[in-house]
Amino acid sequence: MVGRTFLDTSKPSPSVLGSIASSVKGDINGAIVDITHYLNLHDFYSVHLLDYCEGYYTPTAVVNSTSRPSRNVTSCSNRTALFHFDPTATLQKELKPGVSLQDLHWPSAIQDGIRTLEIGSKVMVILYYVGIAVTGLAIAGSIIGFTVGGNLGATINLLLAIVCCLESMVARVFC
Repeated sequence: MVGRTFLDTSKPSPSVLGSIASSVKGDINGAIVDITHYLNLHDFYSVHLLDYCEGYYTPTAVVNSTSRPSRNVTSCSNRTALFHFDPTATLQKELKPGVSLQDLHWPSAIQDGIRTLEIGSKVMVILYYVGIAVTGLAIAGSIIGFTVGGNLGATINLLLAIVCCLESMVARVFC
């Protein structure tokens, strides 16, 4: 998450050295927040299967002994099937005019990871859709098996339920 503190200053240290370290950590965290706000970036981006949300921490993004930030979601993207979050496009769109990711030396290795995540998120959504469809078939099979009776209806229902269970487990592996 961009702008999220990476140094925890919420636990004060009793020593003088600890106090200095805590002060330095607080200054670094404050500088990170200032830089992200200067660049016009949100404090956090929360990615979901069908969309993403963005926002700011309130009262501040820095955790310290007197402040516990909470999330203030300012906007979310439209929910879309086969959605994937592209941080490069999102950050480039939100950056202050005149500043580009190339200016910030955005690593090309991130793009490789983004492509991998895109494939994984699409596979995961497809597997969930297949799981929903197979669950519907299992329910229909149960109704047919209950009304018609016999071993054939029960066997078909059992097979559909097994396929549904296996597919759901595979989809959860991608989560």
